[in-house]
Amino acid sequence: IDMLMGHERQAIVQLRSYVEVFEEALGPMHPEVASGYQNLGSAYFNIGEHAQAQAALERAERIRRETLGEEHPLYAASLNMLGRVAADRGDLEQGLQYTRRSVEILATHGDDPVETATNRVDMAKMLIGLGRLDEAERELDDALEVFHDNVGPDHPHVADTHEALAELAAAHGNAAAVREHMDRVAAIRVMV
Repeated sequence: IDMLMGHERQAIVQLRSYVEVFEEALGPMHPEVASGYQNLGSAYFNIGEHAQAQAALERAERIRRETLGEEHPLYAASLNMLGRVAADRGDLEQGLQYTRRSVEILATHGDDPVETATNRVDMAKMLIGLGRLDEAERELDDALEVFHDNVGPDHPHVADTHEALAELAAAHGNAAAVREHMDRVAAIRVMV
């Protein structure tokens, strides 16, 4: 909750305490401990502390892999966050590997099409950065369709997708499409 209110540093202190308590009570390899590390890694990621984010997320990934298996949706969530960290650190290929695997797991074993679509948007952003524009466009089009069907046309996920579509249009040199997508982003963000 603190992260949502802009108090990431306070949230990190609370999350560290949470992880310590649960590790003590449940043992170091419990899925609840993994969730604590996942949240801690996300908090570090949100403030740009990538080394700490990666360490916490790698711990979450290892616990989830060993306790839940490599086909579990929570394992996919860990992979996607590791992909985002790698991409933010400039390793788009590594980020893409993590994120692509998360999408594969969720497409087969997940029950939340919105989560799968969100990860596809993350993957598309990496594809744009790598210059693989046709692949990125397919991912974004598919994600946008899922969002429209499941959360409606005015949801923040739709805005995020239009923002990525604007990046794609910029990569194609299409200023009119950039403007169109960013106008849609602004319209949605004013509503929420």
